[in-house]
Amino acid sequence: MKKLALLILIIFVFGGLQTSSVKAVGSYAAGSLLVLEGTDNAAVYYVGSDGMKYVFPDSKTYNTWYDNFDYIVQVSISELDKYPDGGIVTYRPGTKLITHTNTAKIYAVGPGGMLHWIPTAEIAEALYGQAWHTRVIDVIPGYFSSGYIFGFDLSGKYPEGTLLKKGSAIYYVQDESIRHFNTQDAFEYNNFNYSNVIEVDDLLGYSNGEAITGEERSLSGYMVAMLYVNDPPPNDEEDPTPDPDPVDNDTDNDGYDSTASGGTDCNDNNSAIHPGATDICGNGIDEDCSGADLACPVDNDTDNDGYDSAASGGNDCNDSNASINPGITDICGNGIDEDCSGADLSCPPPATPGEPSISLLSSDNLMEGQTITISGSDFGSKSIVEPWIWDDLTHSSYQNLNDGDWIPTVQGGSSSGHYSETGQVTDPDALYGHASGWLAYRDSHPQQRVPGRALYSCEGRYATIFDIGRPHGDTERMYLDYWFYSTSARTGGGGDQFNKIFRISPSTSSYNRYGHTSVYPGRLSYSAGASSPDNPGEDTRRVYEDIYPVEGEWSHISVWTDGSGGLNGIWGDSNGIVKIWTDNIQKINITDEGYGIVDFPDDVMGFSFLHALGIEGGNSPEGHAGFDNLWGDIYIDNTLARVVIGDAATWDQVSHFELQIPRTTWSDSSIDITANLGSFTAGESLYLFVIDENGNASAGYPVTS
Repeated sequence: MKKLALLILIIFVFGGLQTSSVKAVGSYAAGSLLVLEGTDNAAVYYVGSDGMKYVFPDSKTYNTWYDNFDYIVQVSISELDKYPDGGIVTYRPGTKLITHTNTAKIYAVGPGGMLHWIPTAEIAEALYGQAWHTRVIDVIPGYFSSGYIFGFDLSGKYPEGTLLKKGSAIYYVQDESIRHFNTQDAFEYNNFNYSNVIEVDDLLGYSNGEAITGEERSLSGYMVAMLYVNDPPPNDEEDPTPDPDPVDNDTDNDGYDSTASGGTDCNDNNSAIHPGATDICGNGIDEDCSGADLACPVDNDTDNDGYDSAASGGNDCNDSNASINPGITDICGNGIDEDCSGADLSCPPPATPGEPSISLLSSDNLMEGQTITISGSDFGSKSIVEPWIWDDLTHSSYQNLNDGDWIPTVQGGSSSGHYSETGQVTDPDALYGHASGWLAYRDSHPQQRVPGRALYSCEGRYATIFDIGRPHGDTERMYLDYWFYSTSARTGGGGDQFNKIFRISPSTSSYNRYGHTSVYPGRLSYSAGASSPDNPGEDTRRVYEDIYPVEGEWSHISVWTDGSGGLNGIWGDSNGIVKIWTDNIQKINITDEGYGIVDFPDDVMGFSFLHALGIEGGNSPEGHAGFDNLWGDIYIDNTLARVVIGDAATWDQVSHFELQIPRTTWSDSSIDITANLGSFTAGESLYLFVIDENGNASAGYPVTS
């Protein structure tokens, strides 16, 4: 006997208002939307391909099919009567879950009003997400019983008509397959709405169907379902040919037909092998029927230190040792390149016994203005920790000055009284009858050594930055350090054609027995001289030595004077010491043993009284026109004890350096400083030195700016 057959005939009638090819008995084609003219809130009818009209029971149903009422046509009642009533339009598949007031059951809608019961909330959440209940709509019980038919219950798969999205691709569920929309137009031409798309993590269990490339009437239109449950016409004779036994195309019952029968199961004798199964890498078995076993990933970090090996394109130079990688601190001198820099870190040379030695810094990465503690041994003493003057023009009295402004007051004061509050010379007889210079504030000079840090500009004659006497009282010792730049070369020679850059002497007498630097054509020199006590205006002895390398370039000048050997400004007393360095290269070394460069008597004294740091000119003002000399980062103290960062590991090799600023502590084993990066830029590899009061320098300690 033939079994009772359930035949669902699907008639596709809506494919776009302007594209239908089926003509109804009235004047309007299948797919038309009609409403009775002249009637408020009139029902909307849909013309089916069977020539019948189907009513939208409410606006909720209509809105699952259309976003607006742009295509509705008002017709007469006689026109509507040309179309027999076919029933109601059901909810569009894949849009809403429905129920009614007399049941607790929730259903998904398939094509033709086919209902699929969702047995549990867990299944609903697995298919439609945690917010599945927001999709549920109540249907009037009468419409529910008259317009819908029942299909299979849902368990793990979506009903036909559902829209799924994985990644950026959107699919349409049709039977047991999924069909990919290959363009955005293909999706929109079929009248779908993106708000109904469900995002999923995988599409296991679905085969790939034919791609959707454009509008398809079976997808875009309302589908009317007709149910036939009658037996076929009676047949008095028995069918002499029995039905053949069905062929089992899924021997291992894993839900996938064998490849021999046209399916996709590459091993139909093992239920653990089929498309969608998890492939185990490296076991030689193609569990997911992809065509090959999954290759296992290569471990590029064998020692699990967080750095991939160099062989795999990483930067771990030894992937067998977790203690060697770019993030490790390199230990100097052990022959191992712990930080993968390319070589083992060189240790600083060992300290000479009794000379300063640095063992540790509170931070090896120096930042401008940062407080750093230096630990070590044999640092010696510094009775007054801070330098007598440290001037980088950042103090509050200059904060409101603009580039080029005269400086109204001078850091450290002026003892000669030849400056007004504007910085100009007001008393032409204050210093030897000459007056025309002034101090200017510079923060945008094109050759500025440190961008963003201001400079002193001494212009004309007798423009003095400091006129201070002896630092820290009558110690008769002075250490002077500054950056210097002269903007123009001189055109004459000697006499009025030079400028004195600083002036020092052994006593308060600024003229007798003095030393100074001078600007000459193409050079800047140091002059040491002595005058006869019987004829103070006559310079009887003088020596010259260039201390600046080239005019028009920045130079770092360091001066040490020591007159503590008993000088009182009396002719014939024992010599003192004058030493001058340019960029850490010694240019001048006057000691008790004599100068040595020329025949200079032993009565050249030590200079320890700073009369002026600035410009002191000759007699004629025109000889100094256009002079503009720049000073920056001025450091004055009464001891050689200091802390420095430089560009080499040993002090005698350093050519570029910056003084650090001692602040609160200087003991034999500990020093506190404020970091001064000066002209160094961030990220440079540098070395820090401690220099004691005798001028002995420690080995350089590696730091980074």
